[in-house]
Amino acid sequence: MGGLSPCASVFENEEILELYPWLRGIERHFKTGWRRKRLGSSPDINENRFERILGMAVRNAALGIMSIPDALSAAQQQYEREFIRSEKLR
Repeated sequence: MGGLSPCASVFENEEILELYPWLRGIERHFKTGWRRKRLGSSPDINENRFERILGMAVRNAALGIMSIPDALSAAQQQYEREFIRSEKLR
């Protein structure tokens, strides 16, 4: 979840692959995957920070800490605080 296991036998273990079907072929997908350095119209956005804000909203909603609308609203507010206001200060 968020990385590649250093243990190659994980990808050959049928019990694990049955529990986590997305692991099947994941090594091949990691080799072809890429991360953008910049986001289209907003080149100064820290993509890692953006993903953390969105991930926290998903986590909070999935765990029932917040309702889905509240989690999304909180993520939007955090995004605006960190990215929109910093663009306006330039």
